[in-house]
Amino acid sequence: KTPPQTVPGPAGDAPTAVTVSQDAAWSKRGRAMNSLSGWGHVIGVQTQKCLDFSSRIKRCATCSQCNRKHEKKTHDRRKNWSKSAKAMEPDIAVELHTRARAKGLKYAAVIGDDDSSSIAHIKQKVNPELVKYSDIGHVKRNVRSKLENVQKCHKALTAKVRDSFLKTFTYAIKQNADKSEREMMCALQTIVPHMYGEHGNCGEWCRSRGGADAGHRNLPFGAPLQDTHLKISLENLLAPYIINADKLRTTGSSQANESLNNAAWSKTPKSRNYNRSESFDYRLSAAVLQFYDGYSYINEIVNEKILTPQKHTEMYSKKMNEERKRQKMYKSSINAKRRRLELKFERSTKANSDEIKEGTSYESFCGFDSSDLDILDIPDMITKATDDLEK
Repeated sequence: KTPPQTVPGPAGDAPTAVTVSQDAAWSKRGRAMNSLSGWGHVIGVQTQKCLDFSSRIKRCATCSQCNRKHEKKTHDRRKNWSKSAKAMEPDIAVELHTRARAKGLKYAAVIGDDDSSSIAHIKQKVNPELVKYSDIGHVKRNVRSKLENVQKCHKALTAKVRDSFLKTFTYAIKQNADKSEREMMCALQTIVPHMYGEHGNCGEWCRSRGGADAGHRNLPFGAPLQDTHLKISLENLLAPYIINADKLRTTGSSQANESLNNAAWSKTPKSRNYNRSESFDYRLSAAVLQFYDGYSYINEIVNEKILTPQKHTEMYSKKMNEERKRQKMYKSSINAKRRRLELKFERSTKANSDEIKEGTSYESFCGFDSSDLDILDIPDMITKATDDLEK
C-alpha cells in the first residue's frame, strides 16, 4: 500500500501529515565510513519534490589555518559537526522532522532503507507515532548480498537458483503490497517450500498448485531443490523479513532520493574535496534546484541577480532539459525496462560461460599460491559449418 501524500488534519494548529522518502549520503568513496561531510534530504512521495535538506561538515579550511597560525579571521564558517560520520544521518533526520513540525508539516510515514538508526531517533525525539516502510530496492540488494554469503557454504545455491529465489521474493512483495500483514507473511513463508516442490500453501500464482506437476522453469533442469541444509539456511535468511512483513507493505521507493544523490555528486564529485568551505552547501543547493526545475534554474538565478543572460547558456539549458525529459520518458517505458533485463541476462550468461572456459584469471589472493591454479583456457567449439567455410 502507498500511504496518502497529504492527510488534512483537524482545524487549529494541527500539522498536515505527509508521506516522504528520506535518505542520506556521504561525500567520500569506499566503505571506510569516515567522511568529513554528508547530507540528507526528504522527498514527497506524491509530488516527487525535495521538501527539505541539510548537511553536516566536520572541517573548515579557514578555521584550520587560523588555528595553526594562532589567528582570528571573520569568515563564513560552515563547520557544524564534530562526531562520527555514522551519526550524521540520524542527526540530519531528526533536524528535518523537527523543522517540518515548526512549519506546520508532519512526516507521518517514511520510506527508506534500513541501514541506520534514524527512525529510532525520530521516534524518541520528534514523532513516536512515525510509520516506517522499507524501500524495496534496498531490500532486494540486501537479500542478494545475503544469498551470496549463503552460497559460500552451499554450492547448490548457484547463480540460477539465487535469481529464482530473488524473483520469487520480489513477486511475493509486489503481489501483496496492498494486502494485510498476515497475507504478506504467508506469501513469504511459501517461497522456500515452493522451491522444494511443496505447493500445498502456494497461492494462485503457482502452476503446480492442486497436485499438478508443472515443473520449475527458473530452477536447474526444471526440478525442485533437494539440499535440506540449504533449505534451513534459506528459511533463516527469510525469518527477519517475515517478522517485519508490515514494513514491506508499500509500493513506494526511494529512487527519487538516489536520483537527487546522483545530481549532488555530479556537482560535488567524491574524488574532490569541496567540504572545507561554503562551496559544498552551494553545490548541494544547485543540485536541489536542478532536481526541481531542471537546468533552467541557471537562467532564473541569472535573472534574479540582474545579470545579462547569455545566449549560449539559454541554449544549453533548453537542450539539457529536452534531453532530461527524453531520458525520463524512455527509461520509464516498458520496452526500455524489458531491454535492460535482456541485456543483463545476456551479460551474466556470457560472463559465466567465459569464466568457466578461462579458468582462474582474477580472484582474491590467487597470486599467493599459484601452484594449483587452473589456468587452462578451453577453446571455443568449432562447428562443422565453420570447417566447411575454412576449406
